[in-house]
Order: sequence, then structure tokens, then C-alpha cells
Amino acid sequence: SSFVKEATILSSLNHPSLVQVLHFWQENGTAYMVMPYYEGQSLAEKIKDKTFIASTACINRILEGLLPALEYLHQQNIYHRDISPENIFLLKNDNPLLLDFGAARQIVEEGMNVTAMLKPSYAPIEQYDKNAKQGAYTDIYALCATLYHLITKKQPQASVTRNLNNYLSVLASDELLVAQYPLALLKAIDAGLEIMPDARPQTIADWRKILQEPELKVEAITSEENTTQSIVNQSAIEPIQEQNIAVMNSVQKKTNKTGILLLLAGITIGISIFAYLSWGQKSTGLNN
Repeated sequence: SSFVKEATILSSLNHPSLVQVLHFWQENGTAYMVMPYYEGQSLAEKIKDKTFIASTACINRILEGLLPALEYLHQQNIYHRDISPENIFLLKNDNPLLLDFGAARQIVEEGMNVTAMLKPSYAPIEQYDKNAKQGAYTDIYALCATLYHLITKKQPQASVTRNLNNYLSVLASDELLVAQYPLALLKAIDAGLEIMPDARPQTIADWRKILQEPELKVEAITSEENTTQSIVNQSAIEPIQEQNIAVMNSVQKKTNKTGILLLLAGITIGISIFAYLSWGQKSTGLNN
């Protein structure tokens, strides 16, 4: 049964973000699991709370717990295949636990058939075909669908219908969300929600690279552009200033030369007038 398979898988695992099975046995025609008592609430209950808004810190806390847990599973060729808000349990300290391994399977051989078990809003398209190959990218889709629901408070469109008519919002293009969350986070969610498996990040490490892309420092770039523009403008202005100074010096020299010539002309005219008047006075004296 699914219960026995889940208990078998969980009893072999040991990770702080995976639900722990302390003891497991079969008796009286059934099976039993002993687990620790966990106090908290599911992510689904959080999302239903209309006053709850997922902060970047809250999302980071969830990812800090789940990503290493998923890597731990995938290294053992175990894929959860049923990640959803209902199967993520938040403890009192907000650390996440991944629950319900009923759909988990250990892929022993390449091309092995995998039984279909899915939740429409969170299951990728390959889970609709029991013969389709599944892998880490299958869990990445479900994780990103869960984060999409957490951020938008809306269940994402089922992948099988998206293949016919995709109207799922692109988070990185939403100005309101870009103002509220890191752009790299929104891009990572969009990348994980690609319909076709080959278009998605293939491993948790690949997905984490998108998540950790550095944010563009718009102010710094603008400042640098302004500085460059200032240098260009200054370079353009300096020759003009030099040319203007040269022209002004030339004009000033011409003005000085003109002034000297005018002064000499005035002196010459003055001397001529003085000489003429003196000669006139002498002529008058002789006539008398």
C-alpha cells in the first residue's frame, strides 16, 4: 500500500527538513509508524489566512530548509512528486518540513514506469503520462507552483491546460511583485514553471543559480552612465572652449591694433588742424 511504501522510504531518510519516522512495523494485517509530534501549521493554512502576506524573509526561510532536503532526496534518486502547500508543514520557529511521501518513488532504472499521482495545480505535465521520464525538474515545477500560490494567493493553472492555452502570469513582468520581491526570485519561479521538462532547470543546483543571480544596481549604473556622459560632454566642451578663447584672443588683438591705428589717425588729424590754424593766424598778421 501507499502507507507502507511511504513508511519504508521515510525510515531510510534522515534530514532535518524531512518528516522523521522513529519506528515502523507491520502487524495485524496493517502497518504502523511512530513519528515525532510536530507543532505548527501547513503552508496551505497560512495561505488561507487573508491577513497573511508572504515576505521575502518567509520565502527564504522555506527555501533554506526545502532546497537542501530536495537535493538530499535527489542524490538518492528519490523524487517527492507531490510538493504542494498541503505537504509543507511550518513549525513554530517557521522551519519547514516536507510531508507525505506517499507519491514518492525511487527511480532504480532509467526509463522505469512511474505511477501517476498528482494535484492538478502543482503537478508538471510529465506526471500526466505514467510512461514519461521524471526527475528533479518534476519536483522543481511543483515547488515553483507552490511558491506561485504563496506569492499571488492564487492556485496556478494546471500544466496540462497550459499546454493548450497558457494564461499563467509571468511573475517577473508584474511591476507590483517586482517592487515587493527580489527579481531573481520571481525569475526563478517563472523558470521552474516552464511547461516542457527540458525548458526547466534540471537540478536544484541549476534552479539555485537563477535564484542567486545578482540584482542589477540601477542607481550605480545610472551614476556610472552620468559620469561617462559628463566626461564625454567635458571632452566635447573643452575643444570648443579652447576655440572660443583663441577667437577672443584674435578679436582682442585685432581690437588693440584698430585702437592704435585710430589713435595715430587722431593725432595726425590734430596736428594737421593745429598746423592749419597756426598758418592762418600768421597770414592774418602779415596782412595787417
